[in-house]
Amino acid sequence: MRSALLLRAKRAFARLAVFLLATLPAVPLTAHAQAAFPLPDLKLMAGGGNVLAIARQTDGRILIGGDFARVSGEPRQGLARLLADGTLDATWNPGTDGIVRAIAVAGSTIYVGGDFATLGGAPRANVGAVSDTGTVTAWNPGANSTVFALAVDGTDVVAGGQFSQLGGENRARLARITSAGAVTAWAPEPDGVVNALVQGPSAMIVGGQFSTIGGATRRGVALVDAAGLATTWNAGLNGNVSSIARDGDTAWIAGSFGAPRAGLAGISLTTGAALAFDAQIAGSANAVAASGGEVYLGGSYFEAGGTRATASAPSTGRAARSPRGTRTRATPAKATRSRSPAPTCWSAAHSSGSATRPP
Repeated sequence: MRSALLLRAKRAFARLAVFLLATLPAVPLTAHAQAAFPLPDLKLMAGGGNVLAIARQTDGRILIGGDFARVSGEPRQGLARLLADGTLDATWNPGTDGIVRAIAVAGSTIYVGGDFATLGGAPRANVGAVSDTGTVTAWNPGANSTVFALAVDGTDVVAGGQFSQLGGENRARLARITSAGAVTAWAPEPDGVVNALVQGPSAMIVGGQFSTIGGATRRGVALVDAAGLATTWNAGLNGNVSSIARDGDTAWIAGSFGAPRAGLAGISLTTGAALAFDAQIAGSANAVAASGGEVYLGGSYFEAGGTRATASAPSTGRAARSPRGTRTRATPAKATRSRSPAPTCWSAAHSSGSATRPP
């Protein structure tokens, strides 16, 4: 089983780590040291820019979006696709004139959101869609400001961000759009920016920088039903949410908050109760992915799992500094330490609370 990851990276190491975690097999912790997976050199620094969104297609190809201008030395304006082996897809190049911040996939259609005025050479205000071949589709709702998050829900697409209008309708920061590009009556109206969207079992999981949504007080995260109302589910956060991942009945929530857990919380989608697992994040958790009982976290933090963030050597576990960032390996018995404040990537099996890293 492979886990899909959406990671917002701001430095070269984080960009590579994003791809590694997006393609990492969900294998037992004891097998991580032997696991092999692609380590592509995207050469994004050569053209400048960052990767801000990632989505995985069912055949293993990886879509990346951001504010970059070149990938692996080839022109790619904010949007590119990598093959399953990590090499650039030379046949797919729709391009934008701005920044891509969100990608969602539904079959052969790829939905794109961000800050842009054109997509694939056609006018598209901050949100649009392209086909699997890279041709822009007729889907064109248009938003009057940034789209930070997209999620497919049945035949609809849910968009979140900081816009106040979408598809010509007044929609405060959150809206539902049909496959024909029409905005529905669904209007939860959060009072702050929406950063994350994940389809829940019977409602949309919404995360961001809000205190009210769907007619209820919900700090940072809420379940919003088909009527646009917040359900009784309440995670009890006291801060903002940057990213959400779902693994079965658990919503893994990352952000800047101290309760019910610091930086990363596993919340039951049935009861709203926090799992006992406590990653003890000291810093900012910006991206999370989860699959098969394992959790992968990216961000800028000093400590995770009770240990300082480190870059550990695979064979010895001894600390080794990375010039652009760090990754953490820790066990309950012993932890290596580093004082690096650079972007970090961390993983853990939440049943045991132990932390590890890809090789």
